[in-house]
Amino acid sequence: MKFNIFFIRKYYDTSQRKIAELLKVSKSTYARWERMDVIIPLLHLIDFCNITNTSLDFVLGLCENQKEIVTEIQYGNYVGINLKKIRIKRKLTQKEFANSLNTTQSVVSSYERNLNMIQTAFLYDICRIYKVSADKLLRKDFNYDDRL
Repeated sequence: MKFNIFFIRKYYDTSQRKIAELLKVSKSTYARWERMDVIIPLLHLIDFCNITNTSLDFVLGLCENQKEIVTEIQYGNYVGINLKKIRIKRKLTQKEFANSLNTTQSVVSSYERNLNMIQTAFLYDICRIYKVSADKLLRKDFNYDDRL
């Protein structure tokens, strides 16, 4: 997994310090995300996308070209419903869906019930495995037929 946050920051000719300030984190924290020492948390990744007007799919490396952003990306309680739509459309149980992501059924259940925010790595895996756009998955009007 390789995210494009370094490339995007360089494209905008800005410093790690400036991006870190905008994301309200320390420069060292942002630098660790850029080096992929740790995975950037989803809320910060969404903020990064909104700040740079970049699609989540492009930042995650799910597509090679920047997509046009129509609206600001947000994380809402409908994300769990959208995950369930993917699982049901693929005729998978929560356990089967969890196995495809190398996690447990309880994790999938907590995501579907919006008890926990989905982790960035899981979002990436779901989009890659099931050919779903991350930008669209985080939208209220998500339709599983709108594939990558």
